Amino acid sequence: MKITQLFLPILSLACSTVLAAPGDVPQWRGVNRDGVYPDKGLLKQWPEAGPQLVWKAEKLGKGMASVSIADGKIFTTASRKGGQFIVALDVATQKELWAASICAKGGECNSTPTVDGALVYAVSSEGDLVCVKAVDGSEVWRKSLATDFDGERPTWQFSESPLVDGENLIVIPGSDKAVVAALNKKTGDIVWKTEYALTGKGHGGAGYTGAVLSNAGGIRQYVTMVGKGAIGVDAKTGKLLWHYNRVANGTAVIPTPLVWDDYVFVSSGYGTGAALLKITKDGAPAPAAPKVDEAKVAELTKKVADLKATVETRRDARGKLEKGTAAYEAADKLVQDSKPELAKLEAALDAARGTKPGDAAPAKIAGSPIIAEEQYWLNAGVFQNHHGGMVKIGDHIYAGKGHNNGFPVCLDWKTGAVVWEKERGPGKESAAVIAADGGLYFRYQDGIMALIEATPTGYSQKGAFKLATVNGNSWPHPVIQGGRLFIRDQDALLCYDLRGTIRR
Repeated sequence: MKITQLFLPILSLACSTVLAAPGDVPQWRGVNRDGVYPDKGLLKQWPEAGPQLVWKAEKLGKGMASVSIADGKIFTTASRKGGQFIVALDVATQKELWAASICAKGGECNSTPTVDGALVYAVSSEGDLVCVKAVDGSEVWRKSLATDFDGERPTWQFSESPLVDGENLIVIPGSDKAVVAALNKKTGDIVWKTEYALTGKGHGGAGYTGAVLSNAGGIRQYVTMVGKGAIGVDAKTGKLLWHYNRVANGTAVIPTPLVWDDYVFVSSGYGTGAALLKITKDGAPAPAAPKVDEAKVAELTKKVADLKATVETRRDARGKLEKGTAAYEAADKLVQDSKPELAKLEAALDAARGTKPGDAAPAKIAGSPIIAEEQYWLNAGVFQNHHGGMVKIGDHIYAGKGHNNGFPVCLDWKTGAVVWEKERGPGKESAAVIAADGGLYFRYQDGIMALIEATPTGYSQKGAFKLATVNGNSWPHPVIQGGRLFIRDQDALLCYDLRGTIRR
């Protein structure tokens, strides 16, 4: 691995374990999976050229995963010769410590590793779930979301980052036999599975995010987004507690939900929108189950599965061609022409199951003591988040607005009202957004990094610069740890000083 060391730091980086270790970033979007980092003393205004680049590591391998940082190590996933790997680097020297195989098949890795003390977990694009030792990458156990749980791969393959909660590891296979699953984190043994056939609009299978933990409605639960929308699952039993279908779309349901108190804020792109849900106790009886034509359901389920397999094959073929060529356009037409037929079959399947196409899930899930009540809905023109994520600070939600756009926006979370918005920030297309110390960090798809003040008083940009490398779409979410900004850029990893403590 090639390393470029640019400046010697005045302050050393924190080095501690992930279990209750202050300063570590053990998982996707930080300790609470909310994109808000605890670092203080960060620059409030960037120099014209941006923060100082401390170092650059190269030859990591390809992938859109972000990074986790724990116990003096940086963890990410990457595609290299021989397959997909979890890669560990030393924070101080940036030297590669080890690379552990997740699967032998190539593909773009999107799963950010989850670190829990001595163990590390990640998922390949094919759904291989592996647990390895943090010290040397040696394998402890493995499962397959696809074969062990009948998991259905979404359009751009499995991408989640598993969630550790106590002794359990929570993953999202996305199948009717296991929408969500809990495994013993040390052995991989199955603790429970959420068996439920979700209905309504959207695509089948998993979404692109892992679960977040909530105590909404007085019940400890896992909230996530799958192809059919947002769901909540009982942490003890795995039983489905609620399902909100309106936020689903037929292409990709990506952003990680925001959860606090009894509330859940969800959004998806592709012309969908966003909603605030309140999870409350409900004493109303469950609705009678719809009459189901089992033979018809079985027939249509097979047809849907067969057509999805065909679409996936066509997408694979398209992916091997160069965009803009006649061959690519022809292959893309085959993919697009399949969508109306697939939508028609899925609608027929919903009807056979006793629901109308596009219906939300039943207001009450049989056996559940809580209900998800929509407080408001924002159509896509008001707010939709594609894949850059959202952050909640105080009474406001900040994000990049628009499909394939990162227009900075501030929402009043209680009403959904737009407090302020800017048609275009300093960068172009989508933006991955995190927050720390009163600032919003926007990483735009074109490689522009911006600092925007997290305030409801109005848009206030505090600096912007071009990242040192832009190896394609600049999508992986930034990470802040120890006063440093970490940026994964396919084969490269960049580290910037956010406190201005580096000698120039």
